[in-house]
Amino acid sequence: SVAQLVTGARAGEQVRVVGVTAALRARPTRTGKMMGFATIEDLTGTIECICFAGGRRGRPGDGRPERTGGFEQWQPLLESDAPLLISGTGQMNTRDEENPVPEVIIDDVVPLAEMRARRASRLSVTLPASEITPEKLTRMRSLLALHPGSLAVEVRVLVPDASITRIVVRDCKVTPSDDLRERLNLLFGGQVVGVD
Repeated sequence: SVAQLVTGARAGEQVRVVGVTAALRARPTRTGKMMGFATIEDLTGTIECICFAGGRRGRPGDGRPERTGGFEQWQPLLESDAPLLISGTGQMNTRDEENPVPEVIIDDVVPLAEMRARRASRLSVTLPASEITPEKLTRMRSLLALHPGSLAVEVRVLVPDASITRIVVRDCKVTPSDDLRERLNLLFGGQVVGVD
């Protein structure tokens, strides 16, 4: 969390944080390229993240990884309101010597939904048998079709105190977006969607 970074991050340490961009400002460097200063927030607080232009070669001796992207590639992501996974290197900003502030030098920016999709093997929809109707199943099928992707779909039907039946939907693959998750949860009136 941001709070953990603010209180416990050490300079030079590789860190990862999930949050949304609360503020972003850009400025040119001495070479004329653009760099950005993003304020990233989660439910625990905010932290300043610095995004330099272009890539850089890694330096294994001091633990700095190679960075293939830069502000010009990540600016659209940082300007969005999507949750992001920020990877980088922690450092202390000592411009105000009395109050040093931790910050992150960004090495990578990935939308959280994309990271979720990369690591997932299937989208599961767990339904109590009492919630299943032909109308709801038709509506679920339509929602799944609106979010095509590469993730297999499994429907788990729960019969209370009896069994769980797993059904793999063979002709449907999806992208596990937040929109799909919210719509399916709303359709069935609870938290029915999981990503395995």
